[in-house]
Amino acid sequence: MIKHKFAIIIMVFILVAILFGCINIKTNIKLKKDGSGVIEQTFLLSNSVANMMNANQEAAKTDVLSDSTPTEKTPDLSVQMMDKNKLAKYANEMGEGVALVSVSSLIEGEFSGYKAVYSFKDINKLKINQNPAELMPSDASGGSTTTSTEKEFLTFAYVQGVPNSLTINLPALNQSKAKKSDEQGQTEAMDESTVGMMKEIYKDMKISMQIEVPASILKSNVTYKTDTQVTLLDIDFNKILADDKSFNALVKGNAESIEDMKALVKNVKGLRMELQKSVYITF
Repeated sequence: MIKHKFAIIIMVFILVAILFGCINIKTNIKLKKDGSGVIEQTFLLSNSVANMMNANQEAAKTDVLSDSTPTEKTPDLSVQMMDKNKLAKYANEMGEGVALVSVSSLIEGEFSGYKAVYSFKDINKLKINQNPAELMPSDASGGSTTTSTEKEFLTFAYVQGVPNSLTINLPALNQSKAKKSDEQGQTEAMDESTVGMMKEIYKDMKISMQIEVPASILKSNVTYKTDTQVTLLDIDFNKILADDKSFNALVKGNAESIEDMKALVKNVKGLRMELQKSVYITF
C-alpha cells in the first residue's frame, strides 16, 4: 500500500511538471483569403521526462494489479501523444469544419514529439484553446488526460473584402492573480531547494502562437507583427528564470492558465505576449 501511494505521488508530481514545464508547443494558424486555412501544431516533450513517465506508468500499473494477473504493456508515451483518435477529437473541439489532416513524429535536440496539421473551412467557426493541458499524455491510472480547470479560447471574426479584415478575440487577462501574487511575494520566501526544484520544472519550456495572413498587413493594433505574421504568444521560460522577481511571482501565483502566466510575468524582457483583449488585422 505504501509503495502504491508513493507511486501515485511521484506520478502526480511528474504530471504537474508536464503541465507547467519540459514542453515546447508551437501553434501556427495559416489563413487563406476565402476564410479557410490550416493549423500547424508541434508538441515536443523532454526525453528525460518522457522516460520517467514511461517508467512510472509501468510501476503504477504493476503495483495496483495482482502478480498473478496477466497485464498488457502500457503504451509508450510517444504512441499516446500521437494517438490519432485523440487528435481527431481535439480537432472537433476546435470548431465546426476542423479536421485532422496528418500527424508525424518530430525530434528536436533533447525533445521529441509530433507535428499535427489540421484544416479548417471557416475561421469564423474556429476556436483555439491556448492552454496546452488537453494535449498532455494520458496518466497511469486509466487513460484520463491531464486537464486544466480553465479553457482559454481564442475566437475570430473575418470579413473578406477590400481590404480583408480579421479580428482576434483573446481571453481576459487575470490581473487579480498578478496582484495577489505580488502581495504574497512581499511576505513569503522559498528555500533554496524549493527554488531549485521549481527552476528544473520550468526549464526549457516554450509556448508560442502565431497567425499568418496571405498578403501584407496594411493596418493592425497587434503588438508584435512582421509583413504577414502576428505573434500572439511567445513565452520562453528560460527568460523568466533569469528574472528572479517574475519567477518568484509565477511560482507563488499558482498559475492555472496561460492568461495567469501572462499576468504574472508580463514585464519580463524578451517575452512576446499580446495583452489586449481584442486585436485586428487588415490585409
